[in-house]
Amino acid sequence: MKEFESTDLSNSQSAAARSAERNTGEYFSAKRRLVEPLSALNDLSMNFYWSWMADGAEIFREIDPTLWEKCEQSPRLFLKSIGELRLLQKSTDLTYVERLRKFKTRSDSYLAEGPKSFGKVTPENPAAYFCAEYGVHNSLPTYSGGLGILAGDHLKSASDLNVPLVAIGLLYRYGYFRQTIAHDGWQAEDYLDVFDSELALTPVNDANGERIHVAVHIRGREVLAQAWLARVGRKFNRACGGLFVAIGIALPIRS
Repeated sequence: MKEFESTDLSNSQSAAARSAERNTGEYFSAKRRLVEPLSALNDLSMNFYWSWMADGAEIFREIDPTLWEKCEQSPRLFLKSIGELRLLQKSTDLTYVERLRKFKTRSDSYLAEGPKSFGKVTPENPAAYFCAEYGVHNSLPTYSGGLGILAGDHLKSASDLNVPLVAIGLLYRYGYFRQTIAHDGWQAEDYLDVFDSELALTPVNDANGERIHVAVHIRGREVLAQAWLARVGRKFNRACGGLFVAIGIALPIRS
């Protein structure tokens, strides 16, 4: 196994510093201006409920199946990449527009249902769920295997049962690698920076509207991380049932 060299650490710190130069509020903030018949797609793409709702993926895929697969079934990236002409064509498809309207109505009805209490677990006293990875959907690359899929299913079940629950995890800067087999038969890994993508995440702010940062001491250094919110189904109070708060390292490492 290749040892971690000082140059690797230096490159990592440089990348983090470059990341910090960008206004963190700009990450994942692209909101495509859609023609009115299709405007509901923006809201649907920001809550992962679509990923297990019946016909959820199909409502996006039908617009452009080839691009949907190219974007790895990521609604945010898909809406950012789709051409204007195709959107205009689909906005005149009355059958599709009606399907989208009914889909949005069902989604709104599901999300609007009031939270329930389960013994000591109440909307005011929600359960806290901690896990190293969450397999909510492949467009949120915070998992690599069975543990993550199980945790993701727990969040979806919590939403369906209306259990007040907040999940805390890590937003891995490069997520899980894409695997290919090279011509020589060996595995090749390709790591993608999630901050160069378009994830369904929003920054978490405190009561004063300031970004929430967390400082952690690692190997004699203070690592600053920031919190991001992924909406996974129903909400309770100001949060979400099955809500997932990802702590992502995106600020410089300070000595």
